[in-house]
Amino acid sequence: MPNDPPKVHFYDLPPDKQWGLVYKLADAAWRRETHVLIHCGDEGEARALDDFLWTFVEDAFVPHERLAGEGLEDPDARVVIVAAEVAPIAQAVLIQLAPVSVAFAREFETVIDFVDHRDDARLAASRGRFKAWREAGVTPEFHK
Repeated sequence: MPNDPPKVHFYDLPPDKQWGLVYKLADAAWRRETHVLIHCGDEGEARALDDFLWTFVEDAFVPHERLAGEGLEDPDARVVIVAAEVAPIAQAVLIQLAPVSVAFAREFETVIDFVDHRDDARLAASRGRFKAWREAGVTPEFHK
């Protein structure tokens, strides 16, 4: 576990823009040789994001691996997609496409979260995560 609390960033983007930012953040981290864990809500979302990272940019892609089953094919993968609160290898950055516990997220140096406007309950949950970080002594940065 890192000694310092993570840097937490909340992005307020429409759902159709979030994966584009995930691509950019994962690509930038990969180029810096930083390890990234992308947490999805379920296996369907993880598979769809897997495809997206291969095809979003016509002449490029983000090298990555999706954890499906027992383990990773490439234990040196820098970008890993999961659908559960597991970190198969040490990761520096957590990108949350679905909520995780603060205890799990504290294991990372940087946490990326998104404000979810799809309905009032999800918006309230986003606000709750923001508040939970503050209560844990972390001041999240908010990006519009």
